[in-house]
Amino acid sequence: MLLISFICLNSYSQDNLVVNGSFEDYTSCPQENNLYQGEFEKCVGWWGAYMTPDFMNSCSFNPALVSVPQNFGGYQIPYEGNGYVHFAGHSWQKSNGNYSESEYIQTKLTKPLEPCKKYSISFYISVANWSTFNTQNISVAFSKDSSYYCDQGSNCTEKPLVDEVINFKLNMGADTLNWYKIDTNFTVSDTYQFLTIGDFKLTLEDTVYIQESVILPQYDYTFFYIDSIQMTFIEDVNNCEIDYLTVPNVFTPNNDQTNEYIDFSQFDKVIILNRWGTTILIMDSQSNFHWHGKNYKEEDVPDGVYFYMAYRGNYQQEGSIQLIR
Repeated sequence: MLLISFICLNSYSQDNLVVNGSFEDYTSCPQENNLYQGEFEKCVGWWGAYMTPDFMNSCSFNPALVSVPQNFGGYQIPYEGNGYVHFAGHSWQKSNGNYSESEYIQTKLTKPLEPCKKYSISFYISVANWSTFNTQNISVAFSKDSSYYCDQGSNCTEKPLVDEVINFKLNMGADTLNWYKIDTNFTVSDTYQFLTIGDFKLTLEDTVYIQESVILPQYDYTFFYIDSIQMTFIEDVNNCEIDYLTVPNVFTPNNDQTNEYIDFSQFDKVIILNRWGTTILIMDSQSNFHWHGKNYKEEDVPDGVYFYMAYRGNYQQEGSIQLIR
């Protein structure tokens, strides 16, 4: 479960955990909003996790498409620098409100988020001129793995698979002129490496009308610009409490295809000890975290009670396991 407090953030000296958070770096200058990626693939460190977000930069010579400040989304000066991202925060069929979807952008953080640590995230967001409504919601989400499931726009999940989500109510109304700052402090309940931004609520609550459809007559839609994403570590959380992770206390590795191993995959490191406290196995990033009752030499260990020390971030858990063959 996420623990969130909405506050005005001070300036922190820590490094930004988000690569290219102001979208200044590119492999080559974007010139088009092509069919599948909107040339978003040219934005260093980011990729589209669903549909076709667009990378826009003042280096582009085509103001009708992906230049800055004029582009196919409207007109907006960057909050900082020369670039930003444009994406559909929400779109739906004009006739019946069905087919709700969002575009999503995703990046790999420079360091994993860990439980029992407090972080801050902030970014700036603006409603693009050609939006018909403002759904006034944006989400940031965290996951262990990348959830890019699109194949040339034809084989995609409805939205990326993520583990924890923060939803923000924007309260921007019909304003398409100004940048709005989103910021919060938060903790996570697991270790996460990936950040995804889009609308994970996909509801039409608190939707504010702006104008009739301009570029997609059969749809209503909210288009956003986003710029200057900053995520930093703040401090360790004292007296941190997270859910105790369940580990079975008995297993039977006797090749009958039932209860053959203990699954420790929810941890980052596991040490197995015998009853005398001798370490017989260490599982880390090079392991699959399935203990089949063997030692580090891949030899079967005898029946008996064994002990484990398991780690996830700065969280530690200990317990005992009975091995019966």
